[in-house]
Amino acid sequence: MQSVSLLMFNRNENEGIIRNVKLLHSTVDEIVIIDSSDPEKYKQLKNSLKSFDVKLYRALPLGHLEPLLHYGISKTSSEYILKLDSDEEPSKELLKKK
Repeated sequence: MQSVSLLMFNRNENEGIIRNVKLLHSTVDEIVIIDSSDPEKYKQLKNSLKSFDVKLYRALPLGHLEPLLHYGISKTSSEYILKLDSDEEPSKELLKKK
């Protein structure tokens, strides 16, 4: 069976990350979050995700996603990767396929 990882990048936009984790945690095989938030926002995110099986990694805020993309991909272990930013959410069609 094919496996899918959800890969998300975050910088102080916890609400979108938490929303997507709640929507997709039962659909994907693993969730990887690369977080570049300020320390307080990181703590809030970490606490909000305690009840979910999430791999949360810290990264320097570089201002661009591209340098962190390979790092994020290297932290996944699935055959396929669904990459969502914190301001994106999955389509209704994708959610129906749970």
